Amino acid sequence: MGAHYTHRDTDEVVEFIGLASMPELAGEEVAVFRCLEGGCLIATLRGYMRGELFRPLGDAIEDEMRLED
Repeated sequence: MGAHYTHRDTDEVVEFIGLASMPELAGEEVAVFRCLEGGCLIATLRGYMRGELFRPLGDAIEDEMRLED
């Protein structure tokens, strides 16, 4: 479906589902991810400002391979 990412803090693999407007956050547009192990994750601007980041899965795998060399 969507692109796959790793959550920087947990290394959990997530799939990007789309964007949604959240009235609870004053209409903020948020990214919606599905966790491959079950459940969902909502990425907010507040989380981003605190350093919550997602990396494309391919980049994360390449970085790990370089560390093993």
